[in-house]
Amino acid sequence: MPEAAARYAGLFLDELRAQVWRSHSKARTQAAGIAAGNVAKPNAVTLLPLGDSITDGGMKQRSYRFHLHQLFEENGHRVRWVGSMHGVYDKQLQRNATAGVLVRDAPDWPVAAQRHEGHWGWTSRQVLRGHERQPQRGALDEWLRRLTSARELPDVALVHLGTNDLTKRLVSPRGGKPPPEHIGAIARRVSTIVQWLCTASPKVRIVLATPIPYCRVRKTKDGEDAAARQRSARRAHEAELAHQLYAICAQWSTLSCSATARIACVNMSAAVTCEHLVKDGIHPALGGAQRMGALWFRALQPWMPMRPGMIRAHAAGAGAVAAAAPLPRSRPKHPAS
Repeated sequence: MPEAAARYAGLFLDELRAQVWRSHSKARTQAAGIAAGNVAKPNAVTLLPLGDSITDGGMKQRSYRFHLHQLFEENGHRVRWVGSMHGVYDKQLQRNATAGVLVRDAPDWPVAAQRHEGHWGWTSRQVLRGHERQPQRGALDEWLRRLTSARELPDVALVHLGTNDLTKRLVSPRGGKPPPEHIGAIARRVSTIVQWLCTASPKVRIVLATPIPYCRVRKTKDGEDAAARQRSARRAHEAELAHQLYAICAQWSTLSCSATARIACVNMSAAVTCEHLVKDGIHPALGGAQRMGALWFRALQPWMPMRPGMIRAHAAGAGAVAAAAPLPRSRPKHPAS
């Protein structure tokens, strides 16, 4: 009886969290609409940033989304940002049921431009299937259904995933659970995510980024030698994942799911290094976020033509953008494991 009661209590709390989440997300979306005048700008590009805490940023100056918004504004682009999250990560204890904290009193970053789909700590598996401890947030299929209902399917999607997969499922799985997995499994899930985006929005342009470097090392008795081995192993894993992500773009060069859908790969590690991160060795500092925004902006140039003399993007990551390629025709029936 106690076990049954506990189970029902858990289900009740999950549903309560889901209701709070839906209410909070709806309120944030309405607030963003009011701030934008509830009218989409004519010829605006609808943009979906998809990823983890690096997409979120944690604060305005450390979010590439803010700096990318500045570049759009400076170059005269009209962009409508979309996603179920708003602002930046809510760091208050026991507040993960919220849809983020809006950055208020920031005329250079209006609330309408703060929507995104960056989920703190999430892996590509959780983006596809949902987070077991945050079920109220849903998953990719639900987010896309909401965008379809709201007529907000993205024209452009920016995808930066893989950091948490490498950390949690490959490099240091806790107690053997979940078990280590091959980098190929991570790349297959990212491929599935991209294909789902294409299926939902056949005209989408997708920019797929390799993860920025992870520069945190565990302290051990072996000192610097152990730290050097950790860094070397991590760089090798990141290089292999980058290779496989670029292969996703390359293998689709002769296929398409529509005549207008396209994909481009960008090498974020060419623009952001360990010196561009905050002290945790994971998240971008101001300079890192600026460079990420600049590289996204550079990748989008073929799809958002610039007027001569108007481009003010930082020259970070020159040569780091792969040529755009068409997308595949079909969506896998089941998410990759």
